Amino acid sequence: MSKHKRTVVKAAAALALFLLVCTAAARSVYTLMLPQVSTAGAQIAALRSVDVYAGQFAGESAGADVLAEGSWTVTEQLAAVGDRVEAGTPLLRIDITDFQIQLQQLQASIQQQRNTINGTNWTGGDRLVLNQQLAALEMQYRQLADSFPADGIVYAPAAGTVSTLAGPGLAARGSVLAHITAQTAAGQVAFTVPAAALERVFSSGAALECAFTAVSTQQPIRARQYETALLPARAEVSQTGGYTVYADLEQQPEEPVAPGTAATVTVESKSENYTCVPLSAIFYGTDGPCVYQVLQRDTIWGTEHYVQAVSVEVIDSDAVNAAVENLPGADAAAINVSTRYACYPSRALVDGETVRVAS
Repeated sequence: MSKHKRTVVKAAAALALFLLVCTAAARSVYTLMLPQVSTAGAQIAALRSVDVYAGQFAGESAGADVLAEGSWTVTEQLAAVGDRVEAGTPLLRIDITDFQIQLQQLQASIQQQRNTINGTNWTGGDRLVLNQQLAALEMQYRQLADSFPADGIVYAPAAGTVSTLAGPGLAARGSVLAHITAQTAAGQVAFTVPAAALERVFSSGAALECAFTAVSTQQPIRARQYETALLPARAEVSQTGGYTVYADLEQQPEEPVAPGTAATVTVESKSENYTCVPLSAIFYGTDGPCVYQVLQRDTIWGTEHYVQAVSVEVIDSDAVNAAVENLPGADAAAINVSTRYACYPSRALVDGETVRVAS
């Protein structure tokens, strides 16, 4: 082969190699410019939702007042505000010296009146007057005796928590010396839900859990954490909007729980089974929601992936998945568990375009 021919062959080979390299480089650049997607499959599953609400034990907080039944003088506190007490627990000590002296004087007057009546043979009218005077003295005695505790100790009228307690000093008749908030057990938990969530709370697939703290009334006093299931009983329209749901405790705590005690209510609901795809596979365009099927096709460069948009109807969703179904008249095979769907694209997708599938 002549020198000229060899030069031409070499040049042609170099040009062919250069074009090949350029084509490969262009293909690599083209591939890098394609949108990258991850893929996920559909599954037959139920949607789950978990909602957390702040609730409290329902019921009115009952209580009992301890009133001064006369002009008393408190000399000592035998309990303190915040103490949990039982019925009969000493609360206060009062000075009863003056009351005891008055009783002794009345008792002497009563005895003297009886001696006067029995010592003389009174006529009918005079005896009637004397008997009335005796009855008045005896009534005065009973009223005075009932106006103060005989031992000078004021006791708690019911079990509960001391919320008010008078200090040493004078107390007028009818004034409140102590208030006991009764430990009435509350059997229902109330919590408010939006109108849209009410159906889920009462659905057969809903599971309600309640967490709260109960404080024992026995010594040693201790707080215990409880978690128990709730059984929704009824709902009322709330004044603040939505609905107030009242639910029964499936398991009662050992300690009584006072009305108003805070509770955390968790509502986990489960739907019927649907064909579900991840939320990241749902895209919204001018025609409504759609998914992008990731399909394959053969080209001169080999097999490549591309996307095909399929309009769907989103029935419902939870925090992870969306329940979808084909639109009326669409290909029944468009949504199925064997197809892969695009999610997390690196940019907005166009129907039919080639994509890179992340490994």
